[in-house]
Amino acid sequence: MFCSSGQKSQSVAELDFLHIHKSTIVPIEVKSGATGRLRSLHQYMDISKSNLAIRFYNGDVQIDEITSAKGKKYKLMSLPYFLVFQIDKYIDWYEEDESKNNN
Repeated sequence: MFCSSGQKSQSVAELDFLHIHKSTIVPIEVKSGATGRLRSLHQYMDISKSNLAIRFYNGDVQIDEITSAKGKKYKLMSLPYFLVFQIDKYIDWYEEDESKNNN
């Protein structure tokens, strides 16, 4: 659990997992369906230096640009459940693609 400074105790949010990829902490949410609220993830991303979050769900691979309630823009990589053991491969793929697009 985490709680950013200034929040009341009833607004404590929970993430499902934190994954360490190289030296970066990547937050992970697991959702039971193709859609779902990501309130905890948005709150975490607002206080995180990371610009990538991952959601495992019942859907296709996709990457979306998300804006948190406080206005932080970040990328949400959505992956189907069965790719959980390929997480590092997909993060590497994302980082390589971002590097190509920024050059």
